[in-house]
Amino acid sequence: MNDQQLIDLLTHDSVRYRSAALDLLASSYCNAPAMLGAILDAWDRFGVSEAYPEFAQVTHLPVHHQYIANILERSFHMVEGRKLVDPICRCAGKIVEALVLLPAEQLGEFLPEIERLKSTSKIFFRIELHDLKRRLALTELSDDELKDHFEPIWNGTSDVQVQTDAVHALEILHGRGVAEEVIRRCLSPSEDWEQDAGPRLSIALQVASRHAFLGFEDMLAVHIQHLQATVAATACIALARCRSRDAVFAIVERFAHENPTTQLRMTDVLGRLRVPGASVRIQELREACKDPKICDALNLAQILHFDFGQIDNWMEALFVLSDPILKRYRHLVELALPLSEFQPEGVRRHVEEALRIRA
Repeated sequence: MNDQQLIDLLTHDSVRYRSAALDLLASSYCNAPAMLGAILDAWDRFGVSEAYPEFAQVTHLPVHHQYIANILERSFHMVEGRKLVDPICRCAGKIVEALVLLPAEQLGEFLPEIERLKSTSKIFFRIELHDLKRRLALTELSDDELKDHFEPIWNGTSDVQVQTDAVHALEILHGRGVAEEVIRRCLSPSEDWEQDAGPRLSIALQVASRHAFLGFEDMLAVHIQHLQATVAATACIALARCRSRDAVFAIVERFAHENPTTQLRMTDVLGRLRVPGASVRIQELREACKDPKICDALNLAQILHFDFGQIDNWMEALFVLSDPILKRYRHLVELALPLSEFQPEGVRRHVEEALRIRA
C-alpha cells in the first residue's frame, strides 16, 4: 500500500473511510502535494465540515507553495461571520496553522494577506506575525551569518529569542541545503558545549520534526532512547518524518538492544514508515519478540502497512491483535476493505473474511 492509494480514499463517498485515510496519512507525515489537493476537492464536493468531521484534530498537514493563495482566499470566506466554535471556522484555523509553518522564503510575498487574515478572526491565534517577520529578516542573512547562531558562545543562556532565532536559522540553512555540518554537531553535541548541549539538541530535533533530515536517520534513532520523554518523542517524530528505508534500518538494527519503553517508541515509528520492505522487517521483529505488549504493538504496525503482498502475515497479525488495541484502531484497520479492492479476488476474499471474523 502506498500514499496515493490512501490519498484516493480522501474523496471516497464514505466519510468513515475519508476520515480514516486522513488520520493515517497525517500520522505518517505524508508530504505529497496531492494530499492537500484531495482535501480541498473533498471540501468542495462534500462541504468543509462534512468532508472530515475531525479535521481540526489533525496533527500534520502538508502545505505546498502552489496552494498558498488558494488557502488564504478560502480561509477569508470560511471565517466570515462565524464563531470560533464553528467547525468550518476551526478548519480554517487548522489549515492556516499548517500554512505558516512553511519556509519563510515562501511566505514573504503573502505577508500582507496573512496580516489581514489574522485580523479577521481570533481562530488564527497561532499566526505569530512578529515571529514570521523575524523569520523573514533572517532569510536575508548569508550562510555564514546564520551559522554564527550556533557558535559555542551561549554560556547557558535562557534567552528565548536566542534559541528561537537558532531554530529559524537552522531551518533556513536546511532549506538551502547547507546545514549538514550544523545538524551533525547539534545531534552529537561536543563536551565543549557543556550546558548548551541540551538546547542545541532540542533545536535540531525541533527542526527535524518539521523537515526530513535525510542522511541523519542513525543519529536521530539514537535519541529515541533519551531519558527526557519530550526529547525522545520529538526524535520519534523526526525519524518518522524521514519516511526512508534508512530510517527503518536504523530502528531494526537497534531494536533488540533497547529497553521495552524504547522498543514501543520504535514500533510506533515503524508503523508510520510505510516504505517498501518495511512490513517484512516488522514481521521479523514480530517473530523474535517475546514481550506480549511489544508484540501487540508490532502486530498493529504490521496491519497498518496493509502489505497484501504478505497477506498471510497480515492476516496473522490481525487475528492475534488484542481486543483493546483493535477497538481503539478499528477505524484504521477497516481501511483494509477499500484498499483491497484492486487486489486479486483471492486476496480480497481473505481480507473480507479476516475483517468479518474480527468484527
